[in-house]
Amino acid sequence: MKKNISIVLSATMFLSGLGYSSVFADDVTLEIEPELNPSAIKLVESTGAVNKDQEPDYTKPIAIEKFNDIEAKLKQDFKKDVSIQNIISGTDTVTSGRLNKAVDLAVYRITDKEYAESKAVLTSDKLVTDSRFKISNEDGSYTIPLKDVDLKPGDHLVTCISYRFKYDNTEKIETKTYLVNTEFVSVNSIKAKVGEKVNAKDAIVGLPKDANLENISIADTSTEGNKEAKIRVTYQGLSRDFVIPVIVSDSTSAIVDPNSKRISGINRYETNLESIKHSFKMGLTKTVIVASGENFADPLSAGPLAMKKNAPIVFSTKTGLKPEAVKLIKDLGAKEVIIVGGTNSVPELVKNQLARLNVRRIAGANRYLTSKMLLNEFGPSKHIIFADGRDFADALSATPLAKKLNAPILLVDKEDKVPKVLAYHDAYIVGGAHSVSPAIEANIKSKMPGKNLYRTFGKNRAQTSAIVAEIVKYDVHILANGRVFADALSSVNLLNDGGKTLLLVDKNAMSHQVKNTINGKLNYIIGGTNAITKDLLGY
Repeated sequence: MKKNISIVLSATMFLSGLGYSSVFADDVTLEIEPELNPSAIKLVESTGAVNKDQEPDYTKPIAIEKFNDIEAKLKQDFKKDVSIQNIISGTDTVTSGRLNKAVDLAVYRITDKEYAESKAVLTSDKLVTDSRFKISNEDGSYTIPLKDVDLKPGDHLVTCISYRFKYDNTEKIETKTYLVNTEFVSVNSIKAKVGEKVNAKDAIVGLPKDANLENISIADTSTEGNKEAKIRVTYQGLSRDFVIPVIVSDSTSAIVDPNSKRISGINRYETNLESIKHSFKMGLTKTVIVASGENFADPLSAGPLAMKKNAPIVFSTKTGLKPEAVKLIKDLGAKEVIIVGGTNSVPELVKNQLARLNVRRIAGANRYLTSKMLLNEFGPSKHIIFADGRDFADALSATPLAKKLNAPILLVDKEDKVPKVLAYHDAYIVGGAHSVSPAIEANIKSKMPGKNLYRTFGKNRAQTSAIVAEIVKYDVHILANGRVFADALSSVNLLNDGGKTLLLVDKNAMSHQVKNTINGKLNYIIGGTNAITKDLLGY
């Protein structure tokens, strides 16, 4: 039986501190259990579908038909209205619709030749769904997972519908099989200047010529910000609405290339500088934080402080700042520089390189003591976040939550890394028991009697980042390589102005959950093609 992983979400997360003061600009509804543990992740049946015991062997060509040509036949046989999904988007993770109980269903990719000849032979290597399914819901509704396959806009698919039909007043039983023409498209975001008219229809790539597009809502470009338009696509008798992200900025925006959705340089230091140019305006930045570009712990701990101070994090090498970094700090208009980390990470030479500025250092004997010192530097907060200090993934995934809550992140690895006094309204652990142990959790609870403690995590680092993204509920996403921290750390600079999530992916692949999260949204990539290939999003 086909199983899906489902996170059980609970509305018992009492964040009375959210919206408590002016620092929380927008309300948040967090829907996770107070403590997510393995029992909170349960296996559930794929909605309305179960695996067929044996996949039929279609060795002969089957005619490909339009949905509006067979709709009447299906309605007559099933005695109900029917629908399928005959347009599939690049970030869809499932295909859904309503037919009839006991109908076999699958989606296949076909060749251009088969499409031109309007007939196809179905083989298992062409499957786009995980397998063939038999609909089990009484009302005929279904939701079937799609496989991670390499599809491009304009690729042709077919939805195979097969069922046994018994004619009235007779013993005759016939197996009916239909191949329904199905198209694959990609949905892109649009960049626009203030006041510029946008044609959101151009954002959907790969639609056939006979598809009809209708504007349902038009993006308001009169002011800066993340806007959206809505397009209804009608194709062969079926309609589907697409949300088109539209990001509007004026001519003074810090974005270097308004059309670029990949922020990268030839190495981690250039990527770091590009992330700053993308997010900060020259001459208007008072504070800059300098941290090591070779060790992940200090920049991660410094992330919440940087976001609170609206300060970029500039990477230093072991021998000092690169000339381009020194120039950028001056161009930003910085008056204050905070070095995070000891002289083994950021050498004393950096103070000389920035001699005309007010430079000070925050450093402990190790990453955990430095993290505690940054906790004090951050100052009072209603909330605190704990993450594993031995690996970068969970702490990086926690950064959007830190921005949303205006909360510091404390790196831990053992019980004694927890401060003696925790004067916070509530606490959050990002990461599973292998990252932040139950012993640390118990220690935190003992120092926060009567306060709420929440834990959120996924089965891997990518899923953890996607769960945090679901919590903060933003529509702009940054994709970073979850295996290599070099470029990923610069994503903190992109998160600085809020309204963005961070999603961890592999070089050549992303999880279904991440795909579902970014569907129809504005998505950026941090890092070059050696970190994340162009095949992932097409840029």
